Amino acid sequence: MGYHYPFYRNVLHACQIGEPFYLGLFLDSMLSAVLPGFIKTTNLGTAYCSMPFFGPNAGVLCKNEIKELAHGELLKFLAAELTRKYSLLSASFYTPFLFKDYNLYEENLPGSIFVQKTTQFFTISNKVWTTKIKYDLRRSERLGIVVTEEITDSNVQELYTIYLQNCLDQNIPQKPLNCILALSNAAKNHQGVEFYFAFQGENMIGGLIVLYSKKTLSYYLPCSLETARSLQPVTCLIDFAFQKARSKKIDYWNWESSPSKESGVYKFKNKWGSIETDYRIYVKPFVDIEYLSTIGKTKLAESFPHFFVFPFESL
Repeated sequence: MGYHYPFYRNVLHACQIGEPFYLGLFLDSMLSAVLPGFIKTTNLGTAYCSMPFFGPNAGVLCKNEIKELAHGELLKFLAAELTRKYSLLSASFYTPFLFKDYNLYEENLPGSIFVQKTTQFFTISNKVWTTKIKYDLRRSERLGIVVTEEITDSNVQELYTIYLQNCLDQNIPQKPLNCILALSNAAKNHQGVEFYFAFQGENMIGGLIVLYSKKTLSYYLPCSLETARSLQPVTCLIDFAFQKARSKKIDYWNWESSPSKESGVYKFKNKWGSIETDYRIYVKPFVDIEYLSTIGKTKLAESFPHFFVFPFESL
């Protein structure tokens, strides 16, 4: 996935999300498995997260034939190395996209707990849009909606302005502007991220950022003007990204997680004929849970933004 490429690690580091703490397993002098992650240290202690932000994006990455060896070596080494170097509060792991061998985390992270989550995806090669989606696309074309990939400072800034308002309207946390700017620089260098902008005439009415690898496209950041929703800018942007992904022979469209199955976001993704699959966030505490409760949810969130330190409902 695009999240696993060096450019994304560099983006998060440049945005001061945390310090990279990546592990690699070498077999016969070949890099055979990777565990990407970040740490953040405050006066409360240190937290580890693989990876910051959200979604089934990280965990141990390896070929299936060495999965037992890779999980055992990397997870155990990580716990030992972190506790040796830091005053560790917790370590959290988002299991990888389409990964089901949860026992490998439970066996190698004794004392951990998990949060069950769901995400949605579809296979790109055999996807056919519904009659309703085709109608919306034709209507948007008649209304003059045009998608462009031209990355300019003004386009990126306008996209972020629309995105920020969407976050405020829906009361959801937003990614910082410097992260989006860093991603736009990576996109200019064709490093696994693309920006798409939807216009009606001279007015931008929506935008979409996607991350991609050889097999998976990730729906990273969509946005649209509230007053232009009826024009279906996001539908046009999704179709544009989908057609490009199909031309690149990318296998999967990864929608990422949604706030809940009752949310409008989940229902919007579902209308595209998506498949639901589960993933887990494993959290291993290295201090008493009572200590985390004493710190409190608000202070943990303020001290470790974008990190999953511990499930707040358990505090």
